[in-house]
Amino acid sequence: MTHRIPSAGFGLLLAACLVGQSPACAQVQDDVFCRPYRLSADRRHALTLQVDNLNFFQNDEFKGGVDDGYTLPGLWLQPRLTYQPLSNLRLEAGAHLLYYSGAEHYPGGRYQSLPAWHDAAESDGKGLHARPFFRVQLSAFRNRLNLVLGNLYGGSNHRLIELLYNPELNLSTDPESGLQVLFDSPYVDIDAWIDWQNFIFRQDDQREQFTLALSARFKLGQSGWYVPAQVVGQHLGGEIQQADHHGISSLANAAIGVGYDRALERPVLKRIRGGVHVLAYKQLAGSFLPLDQGLGLHAHAAVRLQGFHLEGGYLYSHKFVTLLGSPYFGSISASHTDIYPKAHLVYEKAEYTHRFGSVCSVGVNLSLYHRLKGTGLDIEGTAFASPTSTSVLAGIYVRTSFSVLLARLSSQ
Repeated sequence: MTHRIPSAGFGLLLAACLVGQSPACAQVQDDVFCRPYRLSADRRHALTLQVDNLNFFQNDEFKGGVDDGYTLPGLWLQPRLTYQPLSNLRLEAGAHLLYYSGAEHYPGGRYQSLPAWHDAAESDGKGLHARPFFRVQLSAFRNRLNLVLGNLYGGSNHRLIELLYNPELNLSTDPESGLQVLFDSPYVDIDAWIDWQNFIFRQDDQREQFTLALSARFKLGQSGWYVPAQVVGQHLGGEIQQADHHGISSLANAAIGVGYDRALERPVLKRIRGGVHVLAYKQLAGSFLPLDQGLGLHAHAAVRLQGFHLEGGYLYSHKFVTLLGSPYFGSISASHTDIYPKAHLVYEKAEYTHRFGSVCSVGVNLSLYHRLKGTGLDIEGTAFASPTSTSVLAGIYVRTSFSVLLARLSSQ
């Protein structure tokens, strides 16, 4: 089915070329998905119960061979005990519990998105999907440098652009786990991390898997201009795995650009953002994917209006493959074997958020992704015409976070 592209999308796209690069987080990501990570000195000796909860209902309607559509109705709950023996050291232990409305059993293993169903013998059982949660955080240099071991401050906290990180992973993915270094200053913000997604033992018949990534922003004074640099690498395979299953695959995404982000003291218009990114994809080792390398060019602009966020953008892709990004932006179909060597995409977003103090935030999102007509290749390499198609994402999210002081434990 062919759709006409709304003229508003072209207006926002034109603005994108005039403004510059926006931060990675849109409004729902800022106000609902992102969470503060800094330690507070007044929490020293405090033993607290921390409860974090996200309720969501999101519907994905994919068109044009991008993927099969589905709906995510559910919630996750993360209760944790936290203790801060020092002003710059915090320990956390708890659980991450995921529940989908109507689900009676869940696939076993670690979730890195909506997982495929396996045999019932491999199921996590009935009721919900549960994972342990442990984190140690140490800060230095007046809280500018933070070292995190265990479960990370992941998801939208990394502030990766949507082309490198799908915001939907905030709903369906287990908490990231591994090592993280966070640094911020008036000149640069850096988030570097390793998310160890699959640990293997000696002679294991599975492949080791981890993600190694960097998200940095170099600020050009107080002007609002900055240079973002982002890299995401994935590695599969390890030396101690079983020989019959041996195989190494390494993939990488990168993005660099120029950006502008400015808050405005006006009655209605509160913020303007925009920018341009050059994107790259490379298969460094192995033949896990049918494309070895690719490039892309992305431009977008956004405005914030009293709780509303309006955004539009454009992507040109030449064999660009996104490793963790939204399926709308890839040259390889997520549910089919089709390839789109050259693709043009225009998108528009409308979001609304509202915060209820520091305890609760609500977000609503409607996004349209228009893949423009072009040419695709099927599994046998035969070319076919790909008409213009529109995919729709709509969701509502409620995030609740609070803590209860249980005791003050003085250390000797």
